[in-house]
Amino acid sequence: IGVLAIGFLSSTDGVALMHSLRENARLSPRVAYSVLAGYRMLQDMPREWATIQHAHAVRAPLRADGRPPRGPRHLARVVFTLLVVTVRRGERMAQALESRGLGLTPRTTWRPVRVERADWWLAAGVLAAVAAVLTLTAAAGVLRGPGALT
Repeated sequence: IGVLAIGFLSSTDGVALMHSLRENARLSPRVAYSVLAGYRMLQDMPREWATIQHAHAVRAPLRADGRPPRGPRHLARVVFTLLVVTVRRGERMAQALESRGLGLTPRTTWRPVRVERADWWLAAGVLAAVAAVLTLTAAAGVLRGPGALT
């Protein structure tokens, strides 16, 4: 799922995705623009992760061997900081969207985005990959289902 998500993020234009969701999936502009905001935040996360890791490495005391810390506590601090930064950025985006009056009037589209044959092939390929992974893990005895979580 992670590889497919990374492939999707690196190959899809966010604005075209938002317009396509509005036109083809009939989502409201409020939902479509929220998806675009989240999509852009996902694209910025690797850069934010690197920046936060470097900032923590500068402030953290070095280990006995002279290298920066890389243990579970360091990872937890970086993850928590990324969560806080992302929540704050999401709040600022939500306020910006509300201040622009998103959803008050009907919106028009400058360049319509149509779902083409290549899009359907990509969707079929993704579904086939997910089905293959589920089939192989079930055949290997690794897939246990949601009941294994209890």
